[in-house]
Amino acid sequence: MIVGDLEVDLMARTVQRQGLILPVEGPSFELLACVLRHHPELAPMRAMEAAFVADGTSVSRQMQLLGEALAGSERYPNYLEMVAAEGYRLVAPVVPIAQDGRNRWRGPLVLASAVLGVLIFVLGLLSARP
Repeated sequence: MIVGDLEVDLMARTVQRQGLILPVEGPSFELLACVLRHHPELAPMRAMEAAFVADGTSVSRQMQLLGEALAGSERYPNYLEMVAAEGYRLVAPVVPIAQDGRNRWRGPLVLASAVLGVLIFVLGLLSARP
């Protein structure tokens, strides 16, 4: 899924920004996945607590750590919003992508096809000249 300027791969359990993997793992990733599963609705606190494997920190603290790990984007300074005592929701736009990665290569393939088309056209023009 694309979340703002992040690419979240639920199967690989990774979060990337511009090709760089961000340090979102373990409980933080579980909570992010929980919020994504509930999107566009609010992820209720009880669902967050059920998804959270306690390591001595609270859901609120773990969400704070998640927010810090995701920080660093000027376009999307906040990805998550807390609704007091109720839960969390994503505030950045979410766009699903194919789980097999087909959409990941669509842009580069279109660009490569366009460049190849222009190259063939130019070579055709050059070879047709007397």
